[in-house]
Amino acid sequence: MRPIVSFCGSPTYQLSQCLTTILQPLTDKSRRKLQSTEDFINATKTVQIPDGYKLMSFNVKSLFTIILLQLALPFTETAILLLPTEEIIDLLNLCLNSTYFQYNGKLYKQLHGTAMGSPVSVVVAEIVMQNVEESALSTCRQTIPLWLPYVDDTFTAARHNEIDAFHYHLNSQSTDKQFTRGRLPGKP
Repeated sequence: MRPIVSFCGSPTYQLSQCLTTILQPLTDKSRRKLQSTEDFINATKTVQIPDGYKLMSFNVKSLFTIILLQLALPFTETAILLLPTEEIIDLLNLCLNSTYFQYNGKLYKQLHGTAMGSPVSVVVAEIVMQNVEESALSTCRQTIPLWLPYVDDTFTAARHNEIDAFHYHLNSQSTDKQFTRGRLPGKP
């Protein structure tokens, strides 16, 4: 079950929004990050895809609920270097570990991942994904001429005969985050 819970009015909602404001600029450091459809169009206008390469998309399955908090907190701590790190991490830990919801009259606590309804979850997911992507691209043996991520979706290109190897390489970066491969419409 992947609960999507409205956090409006919850005890950590205001804190989650405040942390989002503090942490959001940290995700803007990625030179590949897309903000909008216009960014995507502009980024693809100038890219030349070499012969033998195929366009494709990858998606991380259930991104929010599979983010390990043991990774999210250190990745975030590394990213915030110039801010009062300890206090922010303590508050973030409180937000990420205090996710309760009600279903059919029973109260539950989310045990894994970040809450899909929490404002700070998107920022934390982006920080984690940027770390996974940087690791994957810096250790990849093949040239990847295009990598355009948007949260858990990525538009990319890889050599036609190396797509399976690249997919395997992406999935070897983290056992909890698994990329699925999509095909683009009209492409064989």
